Amino acid sequence: MGRLNAADAGDPASVVDAVIVGIAGCSAALEGPKVYAAAKAADGESGKLPMRTKLMLGVGEAVQGIYITIGGYFLNSFLLETACINPMYVATMQAIQGVFDALNDPLIGSLSDRTRTRWGRRRPWLL
Repeated sequence: MGRLNAADAGDPASVVDAVIVGIAGCSAALEGPKVYAAAKAADGESGKLPMRTKLMLGVGEAVQGIYITIGGYFLNSFLLETACINPMYVATMQAIQGVFDALNDPLIGSLSDRTRTRWGRRRPWLL
């Protein structure tokens, strides 16, 4: 499913799957949706996510995005205008945080993919 063809071009799920595979470089990145689709197929349902589920996931992601954007804006304003920190230092802090995220996020993601507990793969990393 890593490549799009003309039939898939109108299906948003196919586009998202192709992007995920393109970023990850392998089809193993689709393990979660594949497991979900297999469970649904076993129940006699189609393997596609219902539109309601897609909308609810999108709403949750939008709320998180708004929260982070607003927080970042006010933090930047606070550091520059209230705390009067030199803009060079603020930029350096933000660059260090960005590099840390770029290195840390794939590492933690890989570790959480291999985690097997009674609570699931991700929950121990969130608590």
